[in-house]
Amino acid sequence: MKFSIKFKSVITALSLCSLMGTVHASVPSNANDSFVTKPAGSKEIDLGATIEVDAKGYPKLESFQTIYDEMDYQGAVSAYLQAVPQMALFGSMKTNHYYGATGNTDILLMHKDPAVDGMLTPNKVVIYVLNYADLAETGPMVYEYPAGATAGLIMDMQMRFRADLGLTSLYGGQRMVKYLVLTENQQIPDESINKDKHEYVVVRMKTDYLFFGYRVLNPAKSPGLEKALKIYPYSERNKPKPNKFFQAKKRDKTYFMTQPIGMAYWERLHEYIQLERVNEADRFMMARLKAVGIEKGKDFNPTPRQIKILKKAALVGEKMAMVSSFASRTQAAKYRDDSNWVHPLTLNPSHENGPVYQMEQRVDWAFEAYGVSTAMQAGIPGKGSTYLAAYRDDNGRWFDGENDYVFHIAPDAPAARFWDLSVYRMETRGLLPFKEGNISAINTFTENLKKNADGSIDIYFGPGKAPKGYENNFINTIKGMRWFCYFRLYGPTDTYFDRSWKMYDIKASQ
Repeated sequence: MKFSIKFKSVITALSLCSLMGTVHASVPSNANDSFVTKPAGSKEIDLGATIEVDAKGYPKLESFQTIYDEMDYQGAVSAYLQAVPQMALFGSMKTNHYYGATGNTDILLMHKDPAVDGMLTPNKVVIYVLNYADLAETGPMVYEYPAGATAGLIMDMQMRFRADLGLTSLYGGQRMVKYLVLTENQQIPDESINKDKHEYVVVRMKTDYLFFGYRVLNPAKSPGLEKALKIYPYSERNKPKPNKFFQAKKRDKTYFMTQPIGMAYWERLHEYIQLERVNEADRFMMARLKAVGIEKGKDFNPTPRQIKILKKAALVGEKMAMVSSFASRTQAAKYRDDSNWVHPLTLNPSHENGPVYQMEQRVDWAFEAYGVSTAMQAGIPGKGSTYLAAYRDDNGRWFDGENDYVFHIAPDAPAARFWDLSVYRMETRGLLPFKEGNISAINTFTENLKKNADGSIDIYFGPGKAPKGYENNFINTIKGMRWFCYFRLYGPTDTYFDRSWKMYDIKASQ
């Protein structure tokens, strides 16, 4: 008697077409300008596997290798998802390096330039100030953080929150604060720190590399604040060297920090693993990766068998990440029962929820954005910020660049500082490309924004021209390109917290 088991891990070309559509539009080219595995990509990968078992259900000898292949494939998919946050931040670090900020004390400024266009879900109101440093190379680092209207955070390379900065910190942006940042196994260099002198705020990191970044919230009112940060190794505190600031030029190409696709994902993950120490929480992931040719201290030379498994795992992992990110099943994501708007950020700063790690929430957020802190999950009216996202219209269909839509913003948006509506390309999770004169964001500061008599605002989207009289209320989309949007509230107020302020669905024009 013959028995067989078919593994149901097939993604067909038809289902991929349904999920993603076909992308025709082009964006500025660079090393990672292919962003989504196209439907045709599934044809070259055998996603099915059959094992033969005997009459009592035991695998036959000829099926042992098939089972090992399936084990390694499932382990690779799990590793793919576990590494999504690291790949987002490593992409950000590569952005810094691409525009010249390669040193441990170098700083990249990003504001209305090509670098911003390649960020994961940025906005164009603020100035971004970013630094990446290798603590294993520098030893403890000092960050002299300026007073003023800023908001920022310190994270490790797994996107785990370590400290809030600026207005949302314990110091409220009222004075300069010195942060001493060091790894868990580095010694505090002066026993008097944080005891008698209270000179430094000590921040411990779980990775060797660190992310230090902040936003200048109102650049027009805070000129020069983006260059007020000072960074130096603690060992050079008596004579620190001047910091170098870098910014992309208007004619520079855009570097997209989004996670690569296909084999490029594994190549970048291998590159990252060589740079960073292994965390205790990653040892199981490292075992899975070793089985498919990715190992710390060794070159990445996968065998034909491993390449086949890795291609398959990258394809399926990518689609799992898309669904986790753009169609979250986390109940905490829902804003109101009568709205398709959701909270894209349901990840706790620690990535923990009671006895479990938030695996899907990590993927949900890190696939489309980066950065998580206590302030980004605002809990006090008027403080911090919050994000709402829309991925589909009032009929539940993906937003398409060739269609026209309208979004009705109710009066009195609950934002003490400002609100911002930004539109992103689904494939890159970066700002929607636009022609000269068009815009991809509308916010509190948009000039000549037309309002209705009751204070409400109607925003239009489409590939053509704006409705007459609504030229400043119009976001130009691109045919063949899918998009989504964020509605940010800086300093959310009471009507956000009690959910009495309604978020209307974006409607497709009839």
